Amino acid sequence: LTLEVESEDGSFRCGAGFLVSADGYGVCAASLFHEIEVKSVTAYTGAGFSSGVEYLGSEENLGIALIDLEEDFTYTPISVKNASFVERGETLFAVASQKAKLFYGTVTRGVVSSVGPIKRIGEGDFEMSVNMIYLDQVPNPTLYGAPAVDPAGAVVGFCTDAVEPLYGSLIPVVPINVVYTVVNNLLAQQ
Repeated sequence: LTLEVESEDGSFRCGAGFLVSADGYGVCAASLFHEIEVKSVTAYTGAGFSSGVEYLGSEENLGIALIDLEEDFTYTPISVKNASFVERGETLFAVASQKAKLFYGTVTRGVVSSVGPIKRIGEGDFEMSVNMIYLDQVPNPTLYGAPAVDPAGAVVGFCTDAVEPLYGSLIPVVPINVVYTVVNNLLAQQ
């Protein structure tokens, strides 16, 4: 997904995301919604389909926002791979979104440089340890919210800007199993 967020002052933010369910739930970078009054959000799919979007909440420590596409349609969420099997040296791809529509769906690749260190997030009932994945990809705002996929096209994680890049240059990726835990927690709060 490519998301366009229009603020009340007429400015736009653009970011990547992906669907996590057939009924239109998706994730994107929580930073798309920070410190602005949102006027409207539109999502565009790779097939050119567009939909209004409702922002449902976010997990700020990992930078994951939960969204709901408003069109009543059955969607095909992207396939996933258990991130526990991701290893150093593996090549992953990220489908990013640039500000110019010409560059929606740009693809980049990186090699997994590190699996870990572990990041602790949350508190109380929603406290967890996250074994982050780090890609040797230059940190770039267009990557945040993008799915990190393996060569077969299965999502293994979520590129985030809420966690510091490792050594200042390795992109942090939240494992997909953690993304689904966050999604389920946010849905339970609705």
